[in-house]
Amino acid sequence: MSFGQIKANKKGVTQQYFESTTSSYPVQFSVSFEGLGLPSPLFTQLAELLSKVEDDILCTQTAGGICTLTSACSSYSDLLYDFYFLLNFTSNTTSYVRIPVATFASNNAANQCEL
Repeated sequence: MSFGQIKANKKGVTQQYFESTTSSYPVQFSVSFEGLGLPSPLFTQLAELLSKVEDDILCTQTAGGICTLTSACSSYSDLLYDFYFLLNFTSNTTSYVRIPVATFASNNAANQCEL
């Protein structure tokens, strides 16, 4: 899994940069689980990467790992729509899917954005 930023215009992607995680875990999809469901070592790496691009984020291992931003999700369009998770399905690096961070964002009861 990688985490990174994509810049695009109407014609398509103009720039992209992804930071690979040091751990390799198999990707599994489940419709009965909300969120990414990352193993602890991978969550820790992702939390560190998120804190490099957003100052007001707090990531904890609570509830299996959650990151909270101080304001509503609508305040973070750059983070939510310019940054992506990149998942490879094979050892071939051309077979992947990019998932925007916004996919996993929702406001909590205190109107703070949670990832």
